[in-house]
Amino acid sequence: MEQRLTEFPGLGIDGVEGDEAPVKIAVVTFAFDNAEIIKRLTTRGQYIKQQKWKKYIKTNEKIVSRLHNSQELLDKMQTPVYCFLTFETEEGKCRCDIYNETVQLEDFAHYKTFLGSEIDMTAASEPTDIIWENRHFSAFQRFVRTIIVCLILLGVLICSFILIYTA
Repeated sequence: MEQRLTEFPGLGIDGVEGDEAPVKIAVVTFAFDNAEIIKRLTTRGQYIKQQKWKKYIKTNEKIVSRLHNSQELLDKMQTPVYCFLTFETEEGKCRCDIYNETVQLEDFAHYKTFLGSEIDMTAASEPTDIIWENRHFSAFQRFVRTIIVCLILLGVLICSFILIYTA
C-alpha cells in the first residue's frame, strides 16, 4: 500500500518535499469476522461474573467444541474483513482519502484490486468511538433496530401525551 500511495500524484500537503517523500504507514490494524466467538466469550464472562459455574462449564465446552470442530469458523475468524491504516504524514493520509477517485484514472486503474478483491478506502471513525462488538451488524440489521427504537419512542410519546391531556 505504501508503494501504491507513493506512486500517486503529490497533493502538496507537506510541501514539495512531502510530494517526493515515500508514503509511510505507521500502524496497520486488522479487524476480523469473529462476532460469533466474541458473543460466546461475553456470555461465558457473564456466567463467571455471576458465579454460575455449571453454565460457565457448559458454555466453555460449546466454545471449545465449536473451535475444534469447525474449520470454516477458524478460517472466517482468521480472515481480515477490515484493515485500519495510520499514516506517518498528512500527505499519506490525504492520498489515501482520495484513493477511490485516483484508481478511476487510467494510469492507476491497475491498483483497484488487491489479491483479487476490490479495495474500498474510507476514512475510519476514531477507534475509541467504535463499539467493536457491534461491527458484525449489517446495514439492514442496524436499520431494523433503528425502526424498533423509533416505534418504542413513538409509543412512549403517545402514552405521555395521553397521560398529560387526560389528567
